[in-house]
Amino acid sequence: ILPPISLGQLQLPSVSEYLLNDPNAPLTLQILSVAATYTTLVAVLDRPRGTILSNYPHYLTKSPSQIPNGGLGLYASHPMPSGTILGTYPGVVRRYDDYLSGKYGKAPQSAEYLWRFSDNIFALDPTNNLGLLEDYCYGGSDYPLSNVICRLSSGVLYGGGGGGANTMLARINEPVPGLDCNVTPVEDLTKRTITFRLIRDVYEGEELLMDYGTTYDRSRYQSDD
Repeated sequence: ILPPISLGQLQLPSVSEYLLNDPNAPLTLQILSVAATYTTLVAVLDRPRGTILSNYPHYLTKSPSQIPNGGLGLYASHPMPSGTILGTYPGVVRRYDDYLSGKYGKAPQSAEYLWRFSDNIFALDPTNNLGLLEDYCYGGSDYPLSNVICRLSSGVLYGGGGGGANTMLARINEPVPGLDCNVTPVEDLTKRTITFRLIRDVYEGEELLMDYGTTYDRSRYQSDD
């Protein structure tokens, strides 16, 4: 039996003594075991993915996009050569059909940043539970307490910064006619990652742009005139 905990003159029984004297100990242990298992599974399965490669985070900056209705865009704050790997797209890996039947109905604006894999089975969702893009993705899903568990565990997994996966790469917009792409996404269906790579040299102050593909909804690009 583990020794009791002493707080001055107050003697507190050890956990093992408490469980040995508790007639409901088997049930208590079962509840604790289920809770620990659930917390671990949620922290792993609903964790945020995505990286900004350590050599280049200070080479990127967010600023209003030159694309109409593009919100914030991502710019090169230093020149970078063709072939530079910027990192991997941030977000939680979700089954696409679960996303459509769950979060999309509650927060349809999250679709603006959702990255659907080409097999249409899974997608990466970098938004919070309200469907908004924060500076960091902390993970979470529609499962009970998932958002709380993942926000707490992200601090352990990611340490510094905001305690989650940096969402800078989700700010890369698509060019309008007259502008070209300088970034290309590379999909890995096995690892469920999207790696962003420069396809030409970029200069300081240039906005990073890429083609979103044929399935992306471009209706928000329309001007109000």
